[in-house]
Amino acid sequence: LFGILAVIFTLMTLSVAANRKSVEKAWRGFLNENGLTVAQREAAGFVGITPYLLLYGSFLLNAGMFLFLIVRISKKETFNNLPFFFICMFVAAVIFLSKHLMLYITAWLFPVEKEVRRYNFLVIIFNCVLGLFLMPFNFLLAFAQESYQEFLLFWTLGLVVIFYIYRALRSSRISTKFLADNQFHFLLYLCAVEIAPVILVIKLAMIQTN
Repeated sequence: LFGILAVIFTLMTLSVAANRKSVEKAWRGFLNENGLTVAQREAAGFVGITPYLLLYGSFLLNAGMFLFLIVRISKKETFNNLPFFFICMFVAAVIFLSKHLMLYITAWLFPVEKEVRRYNFLVIIFNCVLGLFLMPFNFLLAFAQESYQEFLLFWTLGLVVIFYIYRALRSSRISTKFLADNQFHFLLYLCAVEIAPVILVIKLAMIQTN
C-alpha cells in the first residue's frame, strides 16, 4: 500500500512540476469566476490543456485509492488486496470519464456548446484541486491507527461533500438561464450525470461491504 501511494505521490509531483503555473491557475479558477475564465482561455489547444490533464490523471488515481480505502476501512482486511484496488481504480475512471463523455454528447446534440465547455472545464479544475487535497488524506487513512481511521474517513467524506456542494453552487451560474425554459431536461441531466454516479459509487461500496 505504501508503495502504491508513493507511486501516486510521485506522479502527482511530476504533474505539478511540469507546469507550476497551471496549479496556481487551477486554484484561482477554483476560487472565483475570473480565475476560471483566465484559466480556460489559456488552456486552449493541446499544449494548454495538457498540464490540467496530468493533474486530472492524478485525481483519478487518488479517487480510486480513496474508494479502495473506504471499503478497506469498513471491512478491515477483507478487501486488502491488489485486484480489488485495480477494480476501484477502474470504477473511478469509468464514472468520472463517462461524465465528460456525456457532456461532449450534450454539447453535440444541443445548442449549448459554449456553456457545456465552460462547465466541463469547471469540473476539470475542481477535480484537479480535489486530487491535490485527497493525497495527504489518503496517506492518513492508510496508515492512521484503527481507532482514528473511521473518524478521519467521515471527516474526509464531509470535506468532499462540502467541496461538491461548492462546485454545484459555482456551476449553477452557468445553468441559470436554462432553468426557466428547460426545467425537465435540466432535472434529467442532474439525475443522470450528477446524482447517479455518486449513488453508483455508494451502492458498489455497500455491495462490497456486505
